Amino acid sequence: MNNMEKPPIKEFILSIALIVLLIVLLNPFNFLMSDAVLMLTVALFVIAVGLIAGLALNERPRDERENVLVHTSARVGYISGIVILSLAIIIESLQHDLDFWLPLVFVIMILSKLIGRIYQENSSLSTD
Repeated sequence: MNNMEKPPIKEFILSIALIVLLIVLLNPFNFLMSDAVLMLTVALFVIAVGLIAGLALNERPRDERENVLVHTSARVGYISGIVILSLAIIIESLQHDLDFWLPLVFVIMILSKLIGRIYQENSSLSTD
């Protein structure tokens, strides 16, 4: 039984947990977080990201329809990331306070997509 046969409940729960951990890390309510609580939250965040990445890497569609669903959701996620990063870069640039990490993440997203595409094209050519 592969991952596409099961409902995406694990991914849903992990995504909600990741969002909650990000909110805790942002500390919008100005909670007094000790170093131990902060380290625990960061560790849980790293574990949640790793689990979500593992689920994404092990996703195996059963048929063409599920393959289209997987690729469409990946495309929506990628485009959403690019749009939000672009907005953040524009806003911070206009405020003359561009954080180094925003363009770096933007470049890494674009390069990783290009490298992945080149790798997939080359690996599919070698199997033909």
